[in-house]
Amino acid sequence: MDNKFIDVSLNDSILNQLGYITTQEDYEKYLIKDEENIFELNIPVTYNFDGQNYRITKIDNEAFKDYEELQSITIPDTVTEIGESAFENCRALEKINIPNSVTKIGNSAFAYCESLKSVNIPNSVTYIGKKAFWGTSLTNVTIPNGVTQISDYMFYASSLLTTVKIPNSVTYIGDSAFEECSSLKSAIIPDSVITVGWSAFCSCESLTSIIIPDSVKEIDDYAFYNCQLLENASIGNSILKIGSNAFEACTLLKTITIPDSVEEIGEKAFKDIDTVYYNGNATGSTWGANQVINKNNNYIEVKLNETVLEHLGYDIEFENYGEYNQKIYIKKNGQEVKTLDIPSTYSYKSKNYKIVQIGNCKTFSNCESLTNVNIPNSVTVISDNAFSECKSLISVTIPDSVIGIGECAFYRCSSLENVTIPDSVKKIDDYAFYECSSLTNVTIPNGITEIGENTFYNCKSLKLTIPDSVGKIEDNAFRNVDTIYYNGSAKGSTWGANQVINNNYNIEVKLNETVLKQLGYDVEYNKKDILISLKKNGEDVTNLVIPATYTYNGKNYKITQIDEGTFYKNSSLTSVKIPNSVTKIGECAFACCESLKSVIIPDSVKKIGEKAFYECLSLTSVTIPDNITEIGDEAFLNVPNIHYNGTGYSLA
Repeated sequence: MDNKFIDVSLNDSILNQLGYITTQEDYEKYLIKDEENIFELNIPVTYNFDGQNYRITKIDNEAFKDYEELQSITIPDTVTEIGESAFENCRALEKINIPNSVTKIGNSAFAYCESLKSVNIPNSVTYIGKKAFWGTSLTNVTIPNGVTQISDYMFYASSLLTTVKIPNSVTYIGDSAFEECSSLKSAIIPDSVITVGWSAFCSCESLTSIIIPDSVKEIDDYAFYNCQLLENASIGNSILKIGSNAFEACTLLKTITIPDSVEEIGEKAFKDIDTVYYNGNATGSTWGANQVINKNNNYIEVKLNETVLEHLGYDIEFENYGEYNQKIYIKKNGQEVKTLDIPSTYSYKSKNYKIVQIGNCKTFSNCESLTNVNIPNSVTVISDNAFSECKSLISVTIPDSVIGIGECAFYRCSSLENVTIPDSVKKIDDYAFYECSSLTNVTIPNGITEIGENTFYNCKSLKLTIPDSVGKIEDNAFRNVDTIYYNGSAKGSTWGANQVINNNYNIEVKLNETVLKQLGYDVEYNKKDILISLKKNGEDVTNLVIPATYTYNGKNYKITQIDEGTFYKNSSLTSVKIPNSVTKIGECAFACCESLKSVIIPDSVKKIGEKAFYECLSLTSVTIPDNITEIGDEAFLNVPNIHYNGTGYSLA
């Protein structure tokens, strides 16, 4: 007999050879031996099967994934690697020993082990993968000396973690490594670390102080975002870059000093911080701090907010209405201000100030008296919600110094008629002109590269030309806008406009009442937007084949969306074939079509809206593409037979 050992990875097959039976109910797995459920498992070093000797040297990928009753596991010292997702979702696992033989812990190895409160990671370990301890109940962790990086998402959402010891072998703290570790009070960053990653300590709500050593060159976007108890932050003298929103929403961090070495600071890096001290050359107008004090400048840079308005001689009054809403009244000499001319500079108590930013929602939001605003060319950013719900605002002058228009900046300014956006602006953020229902003319410059989500939503009177420079346009940016003219390369099927005219392509439209009529159908909707009649040549339409393209009045059109509620509660339709030009099926598009039995959804469809096929009780055959990116709530509620092999979406 050959006594040599064959090295093997522990998996289901090996467990069966060891006499265990694995069973599964829904997403939960169970380990059984001698007709009893196994809660504690001692993995042997070696075993014999069919006359051959085996040695266990690895815990295989997903070996114990979803075994929700396992409470304790002993790993032998022959094992050198714990594979990816090896113990993922072992929600009852409380105790596990990791022997000194282990050198590698794979991605998601202990992810979602929500009962795991402590673990000893031996010094033999040199690599710990992404998401390795995501969502555990660990309270204290010591990283071994041989590990060189804290991988992305390593301890994400480990909400009981209070302290972590990082060795000076680590050079990189990964993206979201400690994000949402809401109990984390102490994290000493060693002077070996060069980069603090994206959202690395985001929403560590118990973190009170942080020292960034001289070794660090970059603090990435959102690194300390929403650390609500952070009072002290010391930044080393070698830092070169601080990312966007890096310290935003650190509301207790009143002041911060930035070393002169910093060459680049992202937008809103210090939003909500009162004072930033910095003597370098990077400009502070987009950082979001209330004021930036730079000894090399003649002016202290500030954002226009309640305090600055008071410096300028204005009286600010607030009136609460409803549970969360607030009206703002701006007065001067006892009179409400209708036209506001904002100065570029001013003096107050022997100090000179320059206004470089229009502040957040507490400055002008819900100020119903304002009709005209002139913004000076010292301003580079119009902040989020700056003029939201200024319902009397008719005109605003945006100077060519402005480079960014924030989220909801002019949200529901229902009287705003015309806006000229200067060449300096590169991005218009989400909801910036949402429901500006009187807006008829907007000039967008050639330099703009990005238009955010819902930016011009429900600006129904607007006909808009988008320059070719725009390469990124987010969903519903022009929802319910009548016509968009655009010859660039971005696709308009999710923008929400009634039609997108592009001289390089067919005119993109969404299938609605107008398009159905252009296709020769007779349609009738009642006052509740129910399609009570869909006919062609006098006959009820039962089998509908939607064309990808069509020609009407000499123009070529392509159908890229099924509009919201287009076939809502229609009783005649029994089958629908959707063309592969369609990328989105809107909310309630086929909801409550009681006779609908069959629908063909092509692979081109990426989004299915809320209640799109809600209560289609006769629908017996529907296949959803596996590569779908979004399925809305209750999209297929009470639909009996659905074929979907993708992951991540509930079809109820």
